[in-house]
Amino acid sequence: EMVAVKQASMVDPELGRRLQRIMADDDTHMVEHFTHLPNPPADPLVTISAMNALMEGFAYTWLVVNPSDGRTISDETAIDTLL
Repeated sequence: EMVAVKQASMVDPELGRRLQRIMADDDTHMVEHFTHLPNPPADPLVTISAMNALMEGFAYTWLVVNPSDGRTISDETAIDTLL
C-alpha cells in the first residue's frame, strides 16, 4: 500500500507534501526513541532514512514484484525478518 501511495505522490504534489508531513511526524517520533539509546547515532535522521529505505525496498521486493523465481513469503515471515 505504501508503494502505491508513494507512486501516487509522484504525480500529485499535494499528496506528496502530505506524505512528507506524515513521514516527518514518524521521524520525530523515532528520533525520540534514539535519545534513549546508550550510543545514539550522530545524525538520527540519516539513520531513520536508511531504515525506511530498507523496509520499503524489502516490502517492494516481497509484496509487489517478488523475486524472479516467483517465490513469496508469508506476512509472518516478513514481520519476523524485520524484527
